Amino acid sequence: MNFGAPPFFSESDQTPEIPLERYLPPYQSGTLSKMLQYKNIFSGWLLDPIGSHPLSAIELAKNGYKVLVAVSNPVIAKLYEVICMAPSKAEIQAAISEFGALRVGEERLELNIKKMYESDCPNCKVLTNHVKFVWRKGDAVPVLKELSCPACGFTGESAPSQFDIEKLKQLGNIPMYESRALQRVLPGTTDPPAMLSEAIQSYLPRALAVIIRLMNKNDSFNTTPHRKKIIEALLIVAFDHGTKMWGIPASRSRPKAVSIPNQFWEFNLWEVIENGGRYLSILEEALPFVFYPDLPPDEGGICLYPNRIRRSEDLQNLPMAQSIVTILPRPSQALWTYSVVWAGWIWGHNAISQLKGVLERKRYDWIWHTYALKKLFEFSATKHIPWLATAPELTSNYLLSFVSAPASSGYQLCEYAFNGDTKSAQLYWQIPAMGSSSQTLGANAIQEYLQAKGEEASYQELLSINMLDLANNRYLLNEDLKVDSDLFPNISKEFEKTLMTPSLIRKVDSDTMEYGEFWLAHPPERYRPLADQIEIHFLQYLQNDPIVSVTEIESLINQKQPGVLPAPHELILNLLRSYCDPVPGMENTWQLRHQESSMIRRADIRILQRMLIDIGKRVGMSVATSPVISWQSSTIGRNYQFFVSGSCIFSRFIDGNQVKGSQETVIVYPGSRADLLNYKLKRSLVLANQLAKIHFVKFRHIRNLYENPGLDIQTWVKLLDSDPAVWQDFGQPVLF
Repeated sequence: MNFGAPPFFSESDQTPEIPLERYLPPYQSGTLSKMLQYKNIFSGWLLDPIGSHPLSAIELAKNGYKVLVAVSNPVIAKLYEVICMAPSKAEIQAAISEFGALRVGEERLELNIKKMYESDCPNCKVLTNHVKFVWRKGDAVPVLKELSCPACGFTGESAPSQFDIEKLKQLGNIPMYESRALQRVLPGTTDPPAMLSEAIQSYLPRALAVIIRLMNKNDSFNTTPHRKKIIEALLIVAFDHGTKMWGIPASRSRPKAVSIPNQFWEFNLWEVIENGGRYLSILEEALPFVFYPDLPPDEGGICLYPNRIRRSEDLQNLPMAQSIVTILPRPSQALWTYSVVWAGWIWGHNAISQLKGVLERKRYDWIWHTYALKKLFEFSATKHIPWLATAPELTSNYLLSFVSAPASSGYQLCEYAFNGDTKSAQLYWQIPAMGSSSQTLGANAIQEYLQAKGEEASYQELLSINMLDLANNRYLLNEDLKVDSDLFPNISKEFEKTLMTPSLIRKVDSDTMEYGEFWLAHPPERYRPLADQIEIHFLQYLQNDPIVSVTEIESLINQKQPGVLPAPHELILNLLRSYCDPVPGMENTWQLRHQESSMIRRADIRILQRMLIDIGKRVGMSVATSPVISWQSSTIGRNYQFFVSGSCIFSRFIDGNQVKGSQETVIVYPGSRADLLNYKLKRSLVLANQLAKIHFVKFRHIRNLYENPGLDIQTWVKLLDSDPAVWQDFGQPVLF
């Protein structure tokens, strides 16, 4: 197994938020550009046949590439177009003002919709529409409202009032709104597909009433093409925020299916439109954007092909692409169902004539996804175009889809990087040279991975490594390159045989196999846990450059790490908190504390070592100073050996059996490492077990004991563990 290049490329900058972000595959800024540079592709034509995230093509176009993006989803296509327009705040506000001035009876559209959300302040009873409501699934009225009153300044939550309940009774003919919403998508239907009905039922009555008004007024909105596009994009934002899919807490809301959470928000949809411009104004200047067959300028831009790519003839006027570059998404029934509905509401049923089949499909499994991807790989295989792709949100079955589709189309996974913490991969494919052979592999990849990681790994993590290695060595499929529903269970069965081989692998926790953690049955005598590997790189860099950003140091460390063992982001944050302080006024930037410089820490270690020697002599122990400080006594039956460390790289003290069973081991470390030690011990059961019988003692505690005038050996034994690390528990059981 190749643990070298390529590295796992981490995010370069903070990713801006765009509409429908929660439905799209996670995007990491800068990653695709770094992958292209790694393959020495610095300019020219690129092809994205999936177009799953607008920011990926925008990133590449900004860096000077010409990108053809195939997008069959009209909603996503509209977001591409409007974001590339880079509308200013003034342009967006002008479009909203013109749209809001349309009449509903005798009222402006804006005022008419705002009145639908009016609520009385619980403090002063003045009406305001700066409100959002909390609902429980199945209830007829909200359970809570969150309100800001411009009259008295009240901001907070309160129970809905009688005024709020009466307001809901004034919405009008709800069945008529539901019928209008349905007929707009499939006119004349009397038996709508279940997914269409579910989508419409995922809107509260007030949201549907507002949407019908917006939809009707959009039909009659005659304005400049620029403003029309802005309003269409803002309607997409409003239609999304009108659903019941905004669950509480929001952090859990990345829906793949139309499934109503138990508790959710109802937003004021006119406020959503007014604030929606921030999702569209993410570029400082417009990006060249055209529709095929027009082509962008040589300095870079996006060419959008508003359909699926099925055959070479579809793009016969396009120059040869240097690579296919994309983000591989997991199927999202929610995104596609809502996209069909929203496209029908905005542009009418003719706009979705090619997409109505989406409403008939409720489930997208890995085998369906494999065959969908296979068509794309077969298209590019005829031209021998290499692929680069990121694959976020991995599960084992969808990873199999991502590697078996190209394998069945004649591609080889030539290189890859993998992040077990974030469950994501960066994948590189090409058509292999004639005559290249595959290798028959067994458990080597799993053993090599565990040995390199120096920590246990989960079932899913190891299964992913196994699949990637099989694909890399062209051993994933049989000679007929057939993919069927038996492939996943067959691979899983062989994989589990390895995990259940006692001479190779052992399980280190009590969970079921699929949720379990696994480690080597016979680990090497010397190894470094991943967390210690990262800390070594971290300290080497900080001693040379004491001011760093989070993304900078994560990227630099990953350049030194094997591609399958990048730095966990949470570990980087714990290291920064342990050694550094935030730089005031500079977001995500940290500076090494003065007392953490290598010179000062080496001086601290020398002082603590002298204290330990003096304490040992004072309490009547026989003290040795080589190879490490140790105390011996033939009378009290307790012997100690000491390791003094300025870092939290404690695995070096258990290399080569330095920790001897005949002696109690004491590791003395700075108190600023306590939280980092706690994190590391919680992170790895293997490390926690190895260090289970060790005394962790802070610098300050040794200083206090040194200054204790009445210290004797009995007092030492009693007080040694009285200032423990956060997580330390000397009564913990040995796990294996």
